[in-house]
Amino acid sequence: MGERQLRRFLALSAVAYGVGAALFAARPDGTARDLGLVGGSPPEPARLWNALSVAYMATIATTAAVAARDPLRHAGALPVLVAAKVTSSAMLADQYRRTGSRGYLVGVATDLPLAVATAALYWRARRERSRR
Repeated sequence: MGERQLRRFLALSAVAYGVGAALFAARPDGTARDLGLVGGSPPEPARLWNALSVAYMATIATTAAVAARDPLRHAGALPVLVAAKVTSSAMLADQYRRTGSRGYLVGVATDLPLAVATAALYWRARRERSRR
């Protein structure tokens, strides 16, 4: 019973997080306003995005730490890291396209190679293990 409830909870959470991500991407300026409708006053956008950025970095740091213990045993964590870095790269590239601010390109230049390196090293390790 407990595992089934956890599975359902996680499935619903995945949908909620996905919807939240889509809304954040589609309406970055509206997110703080929307939260203000519920909370009475909107949070300061820079502080809101900082809080979410810290949570994102903590999540991928924890995911990487778990996977580092035994990367092939915890291989399911690796797509999470790759997806996070690909998504941040795409969002940063879009912000650059919209604003022309080169600071966004620094993020792309950091995150995209990390995504590629993670994926490439995973496939290499997997291939080497299968040869044993």
